[in-house]
This record gives sequence, C-alpha cells and structure tokens, in this order.
Amino acid sequence: MTATLMVVMVLCTFFGMANVQAEVYTVKAGDTLSKIAGKDWKAVCRANNLKDCAKIFVRQRIELGIVTRSSVTTVKGAKSGEFRWTRVGGAPLTDCGGRSESSLSEEAWAKLGLMDSEKEELRVMMMSKSHQNTFLQPGEYYPAVAFCEKGRVSFKHNVVTAWIKDSVVVLARTYVLTTGRKLHWVRNCGNWVLDNPVPMSVSQPEPSEPVVPREEEELVQPSPPPAVEPEPETSLSPFHMTEEEKSGKPRCEAQAGAGVYTNRVYQGNWLYGENICYVWKDGEWQAGPGLYGMYGSGHSLASDYRGKEVGVGVQVGVQRNWINDRNNRASADLKLRWLSDRSWGSNPESGYSFTQKGQKIGLYGGYTERLNKEGDLAGLIGEYWKSFGQTVHSTWAGQPVQDRGSFSLSGFYETKLSQDNKWRQRFIGGVAHTNWDQQNWLRGTYEVRYDNWLMFGPQITLPIGVSQLNQPLSARDLTTIGAFVRVEFGNKVREADADDRGAQLEFIPATEATKPPD
Repeated sequence: MTATLMVVMVLCTFFGMANVQAEVYTVKAGDTLSKIAGKDWKAVCRANNLKDCAKIFVRQRIELGIVTRSSVTTVKGAKSGEFRWTRVGGAPLTDCGGRSESSLSEEAWAKLGLMDSEKEELRVMMMSKSHQNTFLQPGEYYPAVAFCEKGRVSFKHNVVTAWIKDSVVVLARTYVLTTGRKLHWVRNCGNWVLDNPVPMSVSQPEPSEPVVPREEEELVQPSPPPAVEPEPETSLSPFHMTEEEKSGKPRCEAQAGAGVYTNRVYQGNWLYGENICYVWKDGEWQAGPGLYGMYGSGHSLASDYRGKEVGVGVQVGVQRNWINDRNNRASADLKLRWLSDRSWGSNPESGYSFTQKGQKIGLYGGYTERLNKEGDLAGLIGEYWKSFGQTVHSTWAGQPVQDRGSFSLSGFYETKLSQDNKWRQRFIGGVAHTNWDQQNWLRGTYEVRYDNWLMFGPQITLPIGVSQLNQPLSARDLTTIGAFVRVEFGNKVREADADDRGAQLEFIPATEATKPPD
C-alpha cells in the first residue's frame, strides 16, 4: 500500500468520513479502469496515485473501496458529514408522515435535487407501479438518504451501508428516471435513497507522461473510460421480480374467484382457484407447474331441477415478460390444464337424475401491454375447454353424454380510477361459445381493481341468436346478468414475506458505528 493511500485512509477516519476497507484488485488483460471501478474510476485513479488514468498494466494491483471527499457528490440542502447506515431498530421516516412512498414534501424532494420534470415522472411511475424490486447490499455508497429527525424529514449524505451481510434483508422499490437518476424507496422503514446523481459526460483525463511498464508486464491497451449514459427503460423488469426469485427461488402466483348469475330460466353460482409456481427461469421466460380447481351449481326457475359440476386437476404455465417493439412493457401467459370432471343433477318432482364423469383439457392464453407512463393497460384473454372420455348414468335411458367444452375470447382496456393509482378500472368485452347448448354469446364486464389484488364488478352476457337446442326460448330469456369477485395473492404474499424477513434500520455516525466483519 502506498504512503499516499495510507494518508488518505487516516484522514478519512479522522474527519468522520466513510469507513470502508480497501479491496485490492489485480489487473487482467482487457481491463480498463472504468471497467474495474465503474463510475468511481476517477476517485480510484486519484487514490492510487496513477499518473495516467487511461493506462494500467497486467498484474498491477489497484486499491478499491476508498471514497474520498473529492469524489462525493454533494446534494443541495443536505447536512454535511458522513454516516454509516448500520444498526437494527427504529424507523427513520415513521414519525414524519408514515411509510408511504409519496410522504415526502416538495421541500424534501428539492433537497434531493429533483427537477420538476423528474418529480412528475417519479409520481407517474409510483402510480403505475413501474419499479423494480431490489435489495440494498452492505458496503454500498449513496449520495443522500432521507430520514426523520425531531419530527421533520432531514437528510444524511455520503452514506455507506454497513449492516452485516445476510443479517437483514433490505428490500427497496427502485425507480430509474429517464434522466438517469435512480432512487430507491426502502420498504422496511420508508426511507428514500438517492443512488446516483444526474449523469454527466465524463471528460477524458488530461494527458500526462506515460507510465513505462516493467519488462515482465504486459501493457494493457489504453481504453478511455466511457461516458456515463442514462440507464435505458429496458433495464427495468416489466413486472415485479425480486432478487431472490432471480437467483432461483420459485415465483408463485395464486388466485381465486367466485360469482353469481341469473336469467329468466336459470340461475346459479361458480367459483375457481388456481396456483402456479415458476421454478424455471431464463431471462424473459419462466415456466412451472400448478393446480387448478372449479365448481359450479345452479337450478331451474321453471322446475325443481338442480345441477352441479366439479373439476380438479393440474396445470403447467409459461410466462414471458419483455419490452416489445413499441418500447412498451409486455407480458404473455400460456397455461395448459387437465381436470378430472364430474357433473350431476336431479329433479325430485319427476324422479329424474344423472351423473356424468370424464376429463377436460383446457388452454388459457393472455397478453398484456402497458400503453403509457400513466400505467394504462390493454390486452387479450382467451380460454378453451375440451371434454373427453365422458360417461353418463341416468334414470332417462336415452340421455346422451353432454359436451362440457367451451370457448371465449376477450379484449380489455385498463386505466386508473384514483390519483394514487390504488383504484383502477378495466373494461372487458368479447365473445363466447358453450358446447352443451351450441349457443354463441356476447359478454361485457366492468371490473374494479384495488391495489392489484382485489377485483370485482358486474357482468352481462347476451345471446347471439338462439341455438336449436335452446328453442323455444327467446333472446330475452337467455340474457344473463351476474357479478363476481376475485383475489390475486402472488404479489401480496411476496411483499409480506419480504417485510417479515426485513428489519427497520437507523443511521448512526461513523464514529459510533461498529465495523462489520469482512
């Protein structure tokens, strides 16, 4: 270690600066300083007393992990001094307006240095949930972090994370603005963290005398550090995916729904439940197995007839999340289902009864695309069921096997209902066909959605003509109205799991902090 580097480290400790242990890196062929140190290449160049930042050599030892005051970006309005974010206990923003992402005041946003256009873009991104779930790691440096001090939002800048690796899980929602600025909202305690300042072009180091390599060293071809470019939107996952899921933990989705319906001849109810765990993941793609079950019952309004149907089985699904050719986030789902199916019915007045058993294969497909920064969505949903292997036992000797297959195809458009984007609305319209009565239908649904987990609304189904099997009923007789409710558990379960494993954190001065183990 050079004498200059020793002096720098001593001064850092004396003045209460970030106490981060240096890491030694050995240069390999093809390395550049910007490739090794990223955006901190200038600070590392100065700390290592390099005469020419554009020239390094194979087997040269580079000291990393040292942050000097000259390399720190100062945030306007923030208090001076450097802090280590380390100890468990306390919630810095809880006493300053709660843990809502939008709890910071305009003054606080200004202290983070956000321009008006950036504040508006961030507001829209929060409303449309356009974020990426990430984990803040120990040993990272951040220019500024918001926290609560004596009941008011304040800031510590030049913050270094110093918790022990794996001892706490610090989950953040990361927003990347089009200017390149990156902000994290920490779910554990509600802090806002400024990651990088607005990027500026990095000027080339001024020329200086070349460093002559020793005879046994291979000269690495000079490669000027590249300009820092804003992160493109494609760096964000189109839909939520935690770091644990990316590293191999199954991403599990679950949902259940129920509904009622009635027309002039029949009324009934239905419910279903399904889950799927994506255990295989490769970039934009993921796939995995799951379970599926459904139940339906109804009764005639013209007689005492009552009927029921139950189906249980398995499914396998494939999902793709990507940025499409229109530069919009998109998601596509395909699920193949197999059910063991049973239906039965009876009329006590006439003594009629039947039981039918068999199997059903189902295919579900869906496509969703985000249309704009407001978070409006559009997409298509299709579902097909085919029954086979059916057998029937009935008190009526001539009763044929009933085909329990069906088909539906719908399009939808979704937009916000409330300014905070918690409440949204979806308009759904499409066509359907039921095999058991050879009837075609038009179906319209108005769906109200709350916080991406609760959905409910009315539905109307209109016959397209009247099939021969439904004669002598009229179109008015077959016009059906209904209502439904549905819950989706996947995102909420994952968020609750992260909160349970997380810990609330507080800032303490570096002079009071205990250095974590290497």
